[in-house]
Amino acid sequence: MSKSTALPTATREQLWATWLWRLLIAVASGVALYLMFSDDFTPGGVLDQILYFTTLSTLMVFLVSVGYVLRPLFLHGTPRSRIEGNLPWLRGIATCMTVFTGIIFFFLLGGEYPDLSGKLAHVACPIMMAVDWLFVGRNQGRLRAWVPLTWLAVLVPYLFAYSWDAHRDGAPMYPFLNPLEPGFLKWCAIMIAAFAVLTYVVWALGRLRGRILTK
Repeated sequence: MSKSTALPTATREQLWATWLWRLLIAVASGVALYLMFSDDFTPGGVLDQILYFTTLSTLMVFLVSVGYVLRPLFLHGTPRSRIEGNLPWLRGIATCMTVFTGIIFFFLLGGEYPDLSGKLAHVACPIMMAVDWLFVGRNQGRLRAWVPLTWLAVLVPYLFAYSWDAHRDGAPMYPFLNPLEPGFLKWCAIMIAAFAVLTYVVWALGRLRGRILTK
């Protein structure tokens, strides 16, 4: 996705500092997921919980972080190649999803965090993934301008699943996004537009990070 094949170098110390940081992200997101599912770990309860965008974004953060934690333990080579691969597509979409979760929860859902799972999923994960994208990762400058469109594509099937769930239960998961009311399509358009803007902001910041690393 980038014409350049050169990647910023990294020392062994940077490798393990990055590893510890991503281990912390994996633990935070993993604890959040455990708390989310622990109350009703039945097939129906799992389905209901996983349909929340918060849960999906936290799950994505967890899987991506665990992948980065395992990578240097099983791969050999230079510290740079063991930190992460050439392209951060999954890390990028995880960052977009969790930051979007944090923003929507704060501005449209009251922004109150009464329990630990809420603090981890809506505050800690978005902040940590944003820090990882801005200051820790070393490959985010390699993504082409069309990549955010692939991140955006994730939101569209989610809205269909969300609508199905609301009609099944007779009530929406999020009050502002109600498929049973006439304004639903307007809110869908707003959500898609907002997520599109966010994906390109994340992409642009990644390009800036890449330029800084190559100086």
